[in-house]
Amino acid sequence: MNSRATVGFIITVLIIAGVSLAVLRHLQTGIPFMPGERTSVWLVEARVDFVALGGPVTASLSVPENTPGFEIAGEQAASAGYGFSIVEGEGGRRAEWNRRTANGNQSLYFSANFFPGSPPEEVIGEIPVAQPVFWGDAEVTAASAVIEAAKERSSDSQSFARELAGLLSATQPSQNAALLLARSENANELLGKLLNAADIPTREVMGLPLEDARRRQTLKSLLELYDGEQWILVDPDSGPMQAPEDLLLWHRSGQSVLDVTGGRSSRLSFSMIRQSVPAVQFAVD
Repeated sequence: MNSRATVGFIITVLIIAGVSLAVLRHLQTGIPFMPGERTSVWLVEARVDFVALGGPVTASLSVPENTPGFEIAGEQAASAGYGFSIVEGEGGRRAEWNRRTANGNQSLYFSANFFPGSPPEEVIGEIPVAQPVFWGDAEVTAASAVIEAAKERSSDSQSFARELAGLLSATQPSQNAALLLARSENANELLGKLLNAADIPTREVMGLPLEDARRRQTLKSLLELYDGEQWILVDPDSGPMQAPEDLLLWHRSGQSVLDVTGGRSSRLSFSMIRQSVPAVQFAVD
């Protein structure tokens, strides 16, 4: 009995050790548990078009670094006659093209693979602060009333944002909310102003809705708020939310998405295609 118990104990230990190693390998490298497991990968291509003026050209495009729900791999650039590099600074990662002399129509390309995953958490450097808001007298009065109404029914920044979104998206908004909506470009812009007026920092972010085999797509303006610990995506209709699986947050810094020096009429568009590939292909060595 003792020998059988010993053998059984050894077998149990070996099984536990094997399972633990498999789990650890999966967590550290992303190697799937099951052979033949596949995952969906998005190949996204950004295209920059502009007219060069005949002199030196520098084009700088914001590219993703920490985008919720995705990890990035296989970055490539195509730009005949241009020098290319990835520049990292306070404004995040940027793809930069340079050329001594260029004239006429120009097209630059940047592509990358995005696969489901959890990127490293965004490092918060200097604590964000709310931006000043400039309104007329009537708007100040209306904004104060809307803010107070939302505060009465909330307990923190996230619930406050949710209440604000509800007041602005109501079928029959209050007189104060209606006045503010009538004098704003859109609900997203107004929500950002109201949050900043309530001393809650916000930033504009640009998201790319993902749809298979689409071309000439543009970025969608969205909003994030800072709750004291992290940036949280905000829907102007419903408030704070998790980033949808079909939304790629392309740009999340305070700088512009695209800057072109030495050119005019710049345009940014995107093409995308979804592929099914072996999950092990994107495992970390």
